[in-house]
Amino acid sequence: MHLIASSFKGKKVFITGHTGFKGTWLSLLMLEMGAVVCGVSLDASPLRFLYHKAKLEQHMTSYLFDMTDREKLASVITSFQPDIVFHLAAQPIVTESYRDPVTTYQSNVMGTVSLLHCLSLLSKPVYTLFITTDKVYADTKQEGAYTETDTLGGHDPYSASKACCEMVIDSWRRSFFPVTQFDSHQTAIAIARSGNVIGGGDMNPTRLLPSCIENILAGQPITLHNHNATRHFQYIIDVIHAYALLVAKLIEDPYTYSEPWNVASNADQAMDVVRFVKTVIAIYGKGQYIISQQQKPETEFLVLDNSKIQSKLGWIPSTSIQEAISRSVAFYKKQDQANVYRLMQQEIQYYYQEGIGRRACL
Repeated sequence: MHLIASSFKGKKVFITGHTGFKGTWLSLLMLEMGAVVCGVSLDASPLRFLYHKAKLEQHMTSYLFDMTDREKLASVITSFQPDIVFHLAAQPIVTESYRDPVTTYQSNVMGTVSLLHCLSLLSKPVYTLFITTDKVYADTKQEGAYTETDTLGGHDPYSASKACCEMVIDSWRRSFFPVTQFDSHQTAIAIARSGNVIGGGDMNPTRLLPSCIENILAGQPITLHNHNATRHFQYIIDVIHAYALLVAKLIEDPYTYSEPWNVASNADQAMDVVRFVKTVIAIYGKGQYIISQQQKPETEFLVLDNSKIQSKLGWIPSTSIQEAISRSVAFYKKQDQANVYRLMQQEIQYYYQEGIGRRACL
């Protein structure tokens, strides 16, 4: 296991959104690093395929309720007394935010407020990473990559809700957890902005790779609505390793690392949707796609600058898009028959023993 495992061994780690795709992978990574893990999520619906298949509830404490219920959340957090918190819980789907904007804002913004309030109830050092999205940036139609100091915005309800979350976090930190007074309040907060994370076990058909897999298995063409869109596509373990590294650095020096951070692949790894789908089809060995004339309202070019996290934390995404797709497709092909918990363990072990081990990284 990687050197940063010592930052988590024996620590109490609280994860919101632990039944989701990223939350399940992050929970297992924390378990592999020797942490005691507790999670809260809204539900464990059939879309939480990976969580169910990995039988993760057998390895950690799991609560299922709406975290905007501040009293219930406060009871869980004050009882568990976490050392580390990862906040992933959210309504994360752009199209769903158009269908139900009120719930999107309620879940994303007030869920964040609820957690921030509960952190103030802890009388101990606690290191928290809030996970937002690459979509927090205002769509300025720029051709270059967005840096952490660019203007936040968001024209769709989901993007705007996450930009609101960042404003709430920044206000709360300035008002109640100022970085310069960490020794007094003992609450350190950082933000990770990432998006388009791919990996085995994601079965949410509103996302591109699961949609490809679902249609390939059904013998149906993959319908592309925004075929010219260019995005970072990132391997799940690259991303959760970055989250872990950020928290390890936050523990080491809360005064320096309590900031927002872009977690993104290198700019030359960005890929348009058509090329991504062609790669999936080629690696899977079958499939076809069609281009729909019905466009969905999304930013066409969305690429983040990762120079800050590379230079200040030493994080370098170690998995190319080609390899990320290849490993994800291999996982999808095995997941129905395999011990999924063990399959995930093997992916994490490979990443740390072979992936990062043969590439330049901390």
